[in-house]
Amino acid sequence: MPGDADRHLISRILGGGDDGKAAFRDLYDRYQKQVYSLCYRLMGDAHRAADAAQESFLAVLRGLESFEFQSSFRTWLFQVTRNAALQQIRKATSRTSLSLDEPAERGQEAGEAHEAADLTSGALVDRAIEGEFAEDLQQALGRLKRPHAEILSLRYFSDLTYEELGEVLKCSIGTVKSRLNRAHRAFKPFLLDVLRKHQRPVAGEADRTAAGGAH
Repeated sequence: MPGDADRHLISRILGGGDDGKAAFRDLYDRYQKQVYSLCYRLMGDAHRAADAAQESFLAVLRGLESFEFQSSFRTWLFQVTRNAALQQIRKATSRTSLSLDEPAERGQEAGEAHEAADLTSGALVDRAIEGEFAEDLQQALGRLKRPHAEILSLRYFSDLTYEELGEVLKCSIGTVKSRLNRAHRAFKPFLLDVLRKHQRPVAGEADRTAAGGAH
């Protein structure tokens, strides 16, 4: 099981020496792509994401001695990664004196006219992730408020369960579901734009178009 493998690697790392170094490289290889992906989804900049990913693994190495497996290592790793990415964002904001205002979301600008429906479900996000238009999807995420982009990235790109999301975000499962629902609604118009751009059919749209042409 992954948890047992992580525990074994951590034990070797804490043992030190050449074997400990080799075990850390194995741990890094196991999670590097996931850590970088989360940083990139939260930050939208490859170089800053790489810095945040590196800082995440350094923080993991510093914190391993106090890690007691009260949660899975994977969950703890994403907590550390999230903190590292947000710290990088705060540093960049401070250096450039950027406005703290978040980017506007079309759903809110339109009075949130798009209500939750089938098209707002996670299945639609899964379809986009499985497609070949990752860059457009990243740009769409970048137009969301940070909390919405964060929970969608953790859920769909890091593949966290509701329970794991609750641990990473330090909230109840009920709050996780509520936040995901709001994030789905906010993301829906941008996601539909991406799917239309790449000529991907969206369930229900053809029927509505046909019905509209029948009048």
